[in-house]
Amino acid sequence: MSFPEPFIKLPLLLIDTYLSQKAVTPPNPPADPEEQKEFAEKLEGKEKKDFFTGHYKGIFHAPTVCEIYLILAKAFPSLQIPSVIKFLTPYHPLSAVVDRFGITKTFLAGSTLIAVGSLIRIACFRTLGRHFTFDLSLRKEHKLITDGPYSIVRHPAYLGITIYTLGHLAIQFGHGSWWLESGIAHSLAGQALAAVRAAMGLGIAAMLLRRVPKEDLVLRNEFKEEWEAWAQRTPYKVIPWIY
Repeated sequence: MSFPEPFIKLPLLLIDTYLSQKAVTPPNPPADPEEQKEFAEKLEGKEKKDFFTGHYKGIFHAPTVCEIYLILAKAFPSLQIPSVIKFLTPYHPLSAVVDRFGITKTFLAGSTLIAVGSLIRIACFRTLGRHFTFDLSLRKEHKLITDGPYSIVRHPAYLGITIYTLGHLAIQFGHGSWWLESGIAHSLAGQALAAVRAAMGLGIAAMLLRRVPKEDLVLRNEFKEEWEAWAQRTPYKVIPWIY
């Protein structure tokens, strides 16, 4: 028995979503306000807040969730909600749209980037242990961690989220995606969705560029010669041989 390509794609989409959720879920409780004090004095406004909020995650995963639902709705008609189907496939029949959800080169490249980026972040969570919080902080008895991914670049978690974000844009807006194959890409709502997602990606990149030097400054002031030695051994901040 052979399965249609969109149905084979389904577990890959679910794996991508699972890894993505792991990559943006805090591995530890928020740091105490006192532990955030050193960073709070150097960060302003929204930079001090967790940008992986529920609304952010909802918008971030929305195109993938739409694609998963349509694949399941075609395979299991009892799941079909006519108003939702009409909204998600306004220009073509459900069957015709889902049949175009292929495992394209763009999708495979995007899935690979999501896996790599997510696994880098998960490795950072494990390497830093209790020190890793989404709130920038110096924990009690904080230690400067310089091994594992932190021996390659000084801010590998930011490298991971950058790779992960590029992967998501590829699978959600490339060939074989719900956004493109349903025709939504040509509608005002679809273009607005793409614009919001692109703005979110650019916003993350801008935030990282602002945070990295400030994080380095706080760590340098705290660990002094130890940080200087690490910076000499690991000169790149986020991207090896580039930045």
